[in-house]
Parts: sequence; structure tokens; C-alpha cells
Amino acid sequence: MVDVDNTVQTVGSLANDTFSTFETQRLALGRLQRGCSAFTPGKACYSLMNDLGKAGSNAHALSGVSLGYAFTERISAGVSLATALGSPLPGSLDRKGGSLGVGLHAQWQGGNARNRWYLRGAVAANTQGIERTRKVMDYTEAGSGNSRIKGWEASLELGRTHALNRAASLRYYGGLRRSDLRMAGYTEDNAAFPFTYADASYRLTTAYVGATYSKPLSPKLTWSLNAELEQDLSSQGPRVVARAEHVGKLDIGSDFTRTRARLSSTASYALNPKLRIGVTPYVGRTATREIDVGVTVGISGTF
Repeated sequence: MVDVDNTVQTVGSLANDTFSTFETQRLALGRLQRGCSAFTPGKACYSLMNDLGKAGSNAHALSGVSLGYAFTERISAGVSLATALGSPLPGSLDRKGGSLGVGLHAQWQGGNARNRWYLRGAVAANTQGIERTRKVMDYTEAGSGNSRIKGWEASLELGRTHALNRAASLRYYGGLRRSDLRMAGYTEDNAAFPFTYADASYRLTTAYVGATYSKPLSPKLTWSLNAELEQDLSSQGPRVVARAEHVGKLDIGSDFTRTRARLSSTASYALNPKLRIGVTPYVGRTATREIDVGVTVGISGTF
């Protein structure tokens, strides 16, 4: 015997966890586009980072490496690779198989030492295997199945940096992002009355603006503060559509916010002229209306 009302609740809980996972993957795509930039012709840069954070009940741990190269005084490009560590997904989901993300960026810059313009384009893609399992309530089944979420995001950003007094600087910027993520459908393989889930997708186009203030506190220590605001121009939030015998069709839509903000602060210390270590705590609001809080620790350098 199956309790239909409780079964519907278990699918609803699975849907909410699915929506949070979509947003986590979208945020990871953004991090993949923030690779290091080299500025001296013929020189390269690198960065290693570990990002630990939590949005609601959804923890994440991302580790990555970035390489960049300056072809001329004006043109540079780079690549980033990242993978999710063993952090848990929301309660109804578990990681299954590998996780990989790749990002590419290219930048043009002009101006002089006190007033620089830049135009930066970036694209990223990632994929994560997952196992989705309905939670157990009275007279329900813990139906589960394997799926995969994958997506891409592209951005184009225009910005300007002004030199201020006492070696401080102010950068302000704006841009557009296009995101497209998909989760494959499946049929539960361990239930007497299995649900079949349709493919789910999350697509949106956003505009964003931001500013960063940087100031050296000593010859080796630099502090910066960044604030960014993002607004959806168009969006198609994910839906979980499931069918099962004796239950019928369930269609559960997401209720994502269209405006999001993020604040971060970085302390960067120069170990030597070619090597720096930085710590960046951050806080922001996700599309699922959860508070995303975490810290990024990184090492960067040139060669």
C-alpha cells in the first residue's frame, strides 16, 4: 500500500533539492570564468584555489587551477579547470561519478597606468553525475535513479580601473551572462510503483554591475572590497515533471528570485614579487533565496 499524499510530498522535497543543485552548478560556472590574467607580454600567470561554502543546506567544495598568458600589452587569455570535492549535495541527492568544469577567457585592455579600460569574454562548462533518491515517509518508497546535470555559461564584461591616491584603485564594470543547464531524466529502478522523471532545464540571461575598491595596507599586504548586483533579463526556471502509476503526473515549478547581490572582501599577501596568497570571504543571495556564504583561499603567481 502506498500513501499518495505522502508520496507527493517526497517528490516535492526531491524537486526543491533539485532546484538548489541547479543553482549551485550555475554559481560554479561563474567561478570557472574568473581565471587569472597576465599583463606583461610574454609572461604567464597561474592560480590555485579552494572554495568552501554553504547555501542553505547545500554545501559545496570546489578546487581549481587557472593558467593565463599575455600575448601583447593589450591581449591576454587563459584556461581554468575545477572539480567538486566530496561535499554533500542536498538531502535527496548524492554525487555519482566524476565532476569536471572547464573555463576559457580572453581579455583586451587599453589606456594608461592611471586609467585602464578592459573588455573580457569568458565561457565555461561543467558536468556532475548524481543519484536522486526520494526521502522515506509513512507508506512511501525510497525510489532512486541515476542522472547527470551539465551546463554552460558565457559572459561579456566591460570595465574601467582608476588609480586613486596612495596607490588605491577603483574598478567598476558591467556585463551580460547567458546560462543553460540541463538535468537528464530517468526512471526509478528500485520501486514497485516507480516514477519516471522528464529532463529538466534552467536557462537565463542576466545583466550585472559591480565595483571593486583596492588599497595596499603595507608593501606586501593588499585589501579589496567587491560588491556585485545581478538582474535577470529573461529566465526559464527548472521544473520537475514526474509520472507514476496510481499517482499520475506531478509538475512542480521553481520560484526563483530575479535579483541577486554578492559582497566579498579579499586580503592578499605577497610572499615574494612573483607569489601571493589570498583569502576571500563572501556572502550573497542565490536564485533559490538562500544565503550563500563561504571563503576562497588561493595562491597566485607569475612566471
